[in-house]
Amino acid sequence: MGTRDTLETNPLTTVLVVGGPDALIDSARRASRLVPAAEVESCELRDAATKAAQLWPFAILISEDLYAFDAAEFDALARDVNSHVIPVRLTAAGRLAKENDLQAKLLAAYRKRNE
Repeated sequence: MGTRDTLETNPLTTVLVVGGPDALIDSARRASRLVPAAEVESCELRDAATKAAQLWPFAILISEDLYAFDAAEFDALARDVNSHVIPVRLTAAGRLAKENDLQAKLLAAYRKRNE
């Protein structure tokens, strides 16, 4: 009984936030409340592929700036783990520009994963 063979998170309800900042992670937690039992995990940019492969999140949330760094690679990563990339615009203070839009996008990604 000392080892665990199951995932720590549920891929059907996991959102992965890549590259923070904390305000984006907090926004993701608030916005994901529409998804039953949603869990928000985060990682640094350098760990995105590994974390996505471990978690198989239904959505990968990333700032537009980081996404623009290598959009094709993030899109490929999302395809590999049957996920949906959601690039979001951040304000100069690192906050989400349109949190209400994020709720709708997360819910759409959740529904698409569960079709």
